[in-house]
Amino acid sequence: MEYKREYCCPECGLIWIQKVNAGAINNIVCPECENQYNYACDTFGYAYAAQSIKENLEKNNKKIHYDKEHPFYNK
Repeated sequence: MEYKREYCCPECGLIWIQKVNAGAINNIVCPECENQYNYACDTFGYAYAAQSIKENLEKNNKKIHYDKEHPFYNK
């Protein structure tokens, strides 16, 4: 079964929607910077990581932004 999840890259700040397979181990790679260590933004665990992601992005002069296919793009 395939479904969509929202992911956030802590390196470049991209938030995007990606299709994943239920029950399968997915290698989620950021489509912008190819970082392999991303967070599912639609989980409760993301709430714990959000502040450190924000601080990391500010330190690297990056900002949260949405992929052109994301519903919040340009909003």
